[in-house]
Amino acid sequence: MALWLTPDQYGRLLLELGFYDKAARTFWLPMWRATSHYYAQSFPQAASLYARKDSVVALFNAANAHAQSRDYIRALRDYNALLERQADFPGAKENRDRLKKIVDDINRLSASQQQEAGVSSEEIDEFDPQIGEGSEELTAEQTPRKQYSAEELLASPETAALWLRSVQQNGGRFLRTKFAIQLSERGVSE
Repeated sequence: MALWLTPDQYGRLLLELGFYDKAARTFWLPMWRATSHYYAQSFPQAASLYARKDSVVALFNAANAHAQSRDYIRALRDYNALLERQADFPGAKENRDRLKKIVDDINRLSASQQQEAGVSSEEIDEFDPQIGEGSEELTAEQTPRKQYSAEELLASPETAALWLRSVQQNGGRFLRTKFAIQLSERGVSE
């Protein structure tokens, strides 16, 4: 078939038959390639290709692709830009409002959670999907820590019981770690 059809005709046939990945590699036209990527659930590639065309339909499709890839902030930006250009675009306002509610819920949840001790935040790349706008939080490195002595820990029976429960169950591993700490304090390696 590929001998008798143009790449776009062959790509259209592949798309209709459900061979989305192969269709995306076959099409010459970027919008058809983007549509194939979207159907293949390669949403970041689809959004990138849709962004190359300056039309309200391409902007709507790019916003949808960003939303599907959980890049909610970029999707909201695209929906807002689309609604500025054409306020009555079908489905854009509903999608934007639904997405805005998701982002608000994520931000509310993010603001209410505390960072777990020992877990640090990762650096966010500008190209990574952004599901929420973020909130100010103290990471484990920023949180001031109080050091307790053994006497302070064992002074209260409740604190002693809590500390003993947190000690590792494997006694050998506990002792190995304890001795390694003592050796490193003396400047001796294992």
